[in-house]
Amino acid sequence: MPDTGATLNIPSIGDLDVNDYAEDTPVQYTALASGNFQFTITEYLSSATYITVKERQDSMYAARVEASFVPKQARAISVRLEGDILNCGQPGTANGQTTASLNPINGANHR
Repeated sequence: MPDTGATLNIPSIGDLDVNDYAEDTPVQYTALASGNFQFTITEYLSSATYITVKERQDSMYAARVEASFVPKQARAISVRLEGDILNCGQPGTANGQTTASLNPINGANHR
């Protein structure tokens, strides 16, 4: 994480406008829509594994096995996160949000 600790700030820029233009007339300028998505990390996951010293000594594939740890750990965490995201809904809600809400983000409704 950057120096912000457990809070991640992701700046966002909205879509730009396109206006009609006639030659020798001033162009129309519009303000840039921007915002900030802020996420605070409150839960942490880990995936860790090892092979024994004996297995490392006895296996001619030990380096290959150890090299597979990181991709397999990343996949395990991704599967867990995906499951957590898809299972976050409760009765009367859609993905953990009240269905009656317009889900406003940066002043724009997203539902």
